[in-house]
Amino acid sequence: MLVSVIIATKQRPQPLYDAVQSVFQSTYQEFELFVIDQSPDNASEVILLPFHSDPRFHYLLNRRPGFGAASSRNLGIAASHGGIVALIDDDAVVKPNWLA
Repeated sequence: MLVSVIIATKQRPQPLYDAVQSVFQSTYQEFELFVIDQSPDNASEVILLPFHSDPRFHYLLNRRPGFGAASSRNLGIAASHGGIVALIDDDAVVKPNWLA
């Protein structure tokens, strides 16, 4: 079953990179991952370039003023296709078997 992993972020590129990397290191590989970025710059996008070539990775911007993490999570959920949706914070490092 496809799992949609949603990560909302704002101005935390290194912890975000670690979170994304931990998802890709999961033992369960049937997932899609959405990063929804509210940062005013492109530092997060740049640090995540190594993942952009993977078709499971999706990077979206949410620069609507006055909207917080819930708005970004909702964008990710709306774009997702998985039968299960998993929300994690941008500073979470998941264990390899967490999706399984």
